[in-house]
Amino acid sequence: MTTSPRDGALEYISSPRKGYRIVKNIGTGAFSTVFTVLDPQDGILVLKRTRKNLLTPRQILLSESEAIIAVKVAHPNIIKIYETFQDESFVYIVMTYAEGGDMLEYMRMHTILSEKRANLFFRQLVTAVAYAHSLGYIHRDIKLENILLDKEQTHILLGDWGFAGSWKLGWLQKDMIGSLHYAAPEICADIPYEGPEIDCWALGVVLYAMVTGRL
Repeated sequence: MTTSPRDGALEYISSPRKGYRIVKNIGTGAFSTVFTVLDPQDGILVLKRTRKNLLTPRQILLSESEAIIAVKVAHPNIIKIYETFQDESFVYIVMTYAEGGDMLEYMRMHTILSEKRANLFFRQLVTAVAYAHSLGYIHRDIKLENILLDKEQTHILLGDWGFAGSWKLGWLQKDMIGSLHYAAPEICADIPYEGPEIDCWALGVVLYAMVTGRL
């Protein structure tokens, strides 16, 4: 990792494989900072850096699981993970840069989508989720903020697999995680669930929001 000698600003982040030049800080949350970075081979990418000392052991496990699952669910409508690595202080994930922003921003601009436009997005989203389910994975945090758009804003990428997990038929689980506005009745009532039904409920909320402009 290299910093600028002039002002201490972060200029590079190096993995065991290569170095990434920092282009811009595009978001800082409670645990993570997200940068756009330049890769000489793949162009502009996004690097998410999560500080370990602010996370519980379970949250560190979820952060690592996000990378593992996202790599395994390679799909045209799922955010692509290029590399994951960590050091003593941080966990890093390098992924596709979605230049078109997220669906929440898009909805704030358009308020209500036509059925044709909603169908374009929703078909891609359902295809991605069905694919993940077929591999034995559930997302558990499907919401407008986690649906990203390409530069032309016609192609969606399902991102943020930090709450994702595994599922199999007949195996019940009780992890009450995700976002309240998109939470299935099982989550709200603390009822064990298999997993796909949680994602399917959230998909319904997303579609409703697209065509009505409200949750």
